[in-house]
Amino acid sequence: EYAKISNNGNIGSSAFSGCDGTIEYAKISNNGYVGFYAFYGSDGMESVDITSNGDIYSEAFQDCTSLLTANVMNSGSIGSYAFEGCTTLENLVLGENVGSLGSYAFSRCSSLKEYEVPDWIPSMGPYCFSNCISLKKMVVGTGIEQLAEGTFKDCSSLQDMTIGVNVGSIDAKV
Repeated sequence: EYAKISNNGNIGSSAFSGCDGTIEYAKISNNGYVGFYAFYGSDGMESVDITSNGDIYSEAFQDCTSLLTANVMNSGSIGSYAFEGCTTLENLVLGENVGSLGSYAFSRCSSLKEYEVPDWIPSMGPYCFSNCISLKKMVVGTGIEQLAEGTFKDCSSLQDMTIGVNVGSIDAKV
């Protein structure tokens, strides 16, 4: 089942929350934000493509436990817990206009094996990639100036990390 959402406004809070098995692929093109809990817990959604001119609010895709691929090309920030608990997420693409990554934004994405934070991302909140237990390789782009507390906490498989040259501050318990 495919959901194509094209509108000139926002996708409101909890709009598609809990749509278990009814949406496998979502293509979102809008001129507004993706609201709090918009797709929260939508089991069965395997892929999402987002092209919007607004932020992805907190918990928007939290606990979408079947999500394999997220292509995010929005021109805003990704809120706290936005993709937290997407335990099958393997493929993550963040476009050139994506802003900061909120706290716990990709926490508990336990199938993510490697990731390179693009150079244009200006900041990552605390615990952004925490508990990504399959994460083996991470490259932190040159746009990041600080690694916040707990950014990679409990990433028990992490073996290879490259930190961008502009990181001037590393908080405790990264």
